[in-house]
Amino acid sequence: MTIQTRNPKPPRAGPTTVYLSAEEVSLVRALGCGNASAGVRLALATQVESLLYLAEKLPSGVNDPQAPAKLLAEMQELEAALAAEDHDGVLTEVADVVYYAAKCIALAADMAGISTVEAFAVARAKYSLRAAPGNPKDDAAERAACRAAIWGDEA
Repeated sequence: MTIQTRNPKPPRAGPTTVYLSAEEVSLVRALGCGNASAGVRLALATQVESLLYLAEKLPSGVNDPQAPAKLLAEMQELEAALAAEDHDGVLTEVADVVYYAAKCIALAADMAGISTVEAFAVARAKYSLRAAPGNPKDDAAERAACRAAIWGDEA
């Protein structure tokens, strides 16, 4: 993960570039025990956890079996708001999409019997392999990487 200082007009080059102020770099280094990339990953997982904390206070709660369908519906509402050039509506729909995405992460992790942090770990393990040149798909390697992300090299 590349850590750069904040740019007022960051390029949208790729998902691995994170723009941080000097204060934020210090914070993520502290979160990651000296490793800024680890700190950013922890901070992102913490953001998901903060949304799940709010979800606990709402009627449907965190473990919401309807979350995947709601996420799809919110994506459609986001597309409609974009098409209507409703800028405020776009922002509220982005909020809904992010909220239901967090709930879907929690649901998937719960179904697998792992934590949300572990869910991020297995996703990184699997998609680190897929992001290799040529985007190879190797089920055995992906299974091993996911297993190692949770239990180490022991199987």
